[in-house]
Amino acid sequence: MNVAGSFALGGVMIPVGSTPANAIGCEGNLSLEIVRSVRDLPTAKLSANVRSCLCLGFMDPSDGGGGLFKWVDTSTAIPDGAMVVSGRWTANGRGRWLRMAPLAEVDVRWFGARGDGVSDNTGAFSQALAYLMSFDINIAQPWATTRPALYIPGGKYLTRPLPTLNKTQNIKIRGDGSSATKILLVTNPIEPQRPLFELAPFDVNPRDDWQGQAQGFELSDIYLGMAAARDSDDHKGIGIRDNGAGGLHLQRVHFFGFDYAVAAPYGSDFSRFIDCRIRNCNVGIYLGPGTQQIHMARLDMGRNNVGIVLDAVPQGNMQSCYFMDQNEADIVFEYSGSRRTRFGVAATQKIYTGVFSISDCWFETGTREDGKGQLQSHVHSTASPSDPVDKGPGGIIIQRVFVVSGTRNMNKTGKAYFWCCESGVDNRIEDIRVWGSYIDDIVNEASVGKVAVMRALRQS
Repeated sequence: MNVAGSFALGGVMIPVGSTPANAIGCEGNLSLEIVRSVRDLPTAKLSANVRSCLCLGFMDPSDGGGGLFKWVDTSTAIPDGAMVVSGRWTANGRGRWLRMAPLAEVDVRWFGARGDGVSDNTGAFSQALAYLMSFDINIAQPWATTRPALYIPGGKYLTRPLPTLNKTQNIKIRGDGSSATKILLVTNPIEPQRPLFELAPFDVNPRDDWQGQAQGFELSDIYLGMAAARDSDDHKGIGIRDNGAGGLHLQRVHFFGFDYAVAAPYGSDFSRFIDCRIRNCNVGIYLGPGTQQIHMARLDMGRNNVGIVLDAVPQGNMQSCYFMDQNEADIVFEYSGSRRTRFGVAATQKIYTGVFSISDCWFETGTREDGKGQLQSHVHSTASPSDPVDKGPGGIIIQRVFVVSGTRNMNKTGKAYFWCCESGVDNRIEDIRVWGSYIDDIVNEASVGKVAVMRALRQS
């Protein structure tokens, strides 16, 4: 079939007035063979004039996985059935159909993914991620590594835990928004805690060799949850586990129903969490020792057992976040390592000097209709970043926060506070307003002398 005019094929735009052959690197007049799917590509006809083939889909026409392929006689690329396909003219290991697609982004449907809420997409997701990781990393400047992003269009994608991702620097995955693109984890009863995404450690220390440049695993505009609806006390699975891959960059990601939405027991260097929502998890975000800097902004944390755990995190900031009805605590600063053993990490205490700032945040709690609200404190700290020795600037600084506390739950026992501080120095609260009767006091008795409270206002 001869093609002309202005149109897009397989992500390649053919401009008005140009020769289609030149647009995809062919010579002479372009003729296309058309087949129903990529699966049919190996049987496509080939002649002196027919060197390109249009696939209408990956498995079926219009499933989004089709595209334009070009036959290259000299190619020895390894066939993967998605980007590189063998043909009937492959001989002596040479000759391949190569997908003609822009380098900037690849579509997960090109690898056979189906967002129908029924199909198992483990193989398609694994193959797409392996393709991204096949691009070499610039060890000297890993943040400058050029890799295509992975695009996951709107749909409901079921998958089992994916293989551990190596060389995750500059991996970018994006969807069409958390209300449109949903990835649902199907757990294995034998290994219920295997994560959806697991990131292997990288063999270069980012703190020493990467000068703090942005690098790591980036995820945006996606919903991650469990495939089966579960009661809030029966959390399974982990959304993302970072074993020291060089930093997480999450933006507009919605987590629901995990044991841990994000777990980084070995730390997650230079991480950012922006405009994310985490609901009905055991622990929302757990960052362990080795984390150097974090930035959190406009997080929506609700109905988790614990919202955020920062274990020996030396410095960072949290801005304009919303916390609602956590069961135990909204934010826990932990410097004892008691949670690390869960992930097989030594519980050796590590104390750093630094400043962690929380500002312009809203904390809310009250009577939960499920009767499970047992909040003891919005903020709990076993120490502060500069404890036990005051080495200069350090501590936890909380500024301009609003606390709304509703009616005390009938199952609630004991007192409740905004901040329970077991130990620490250089801690302070500035400009806090507390409204309601759930909170008994701003700080507990043990916090006296450890937390300075300035400009506090209580309203009933």
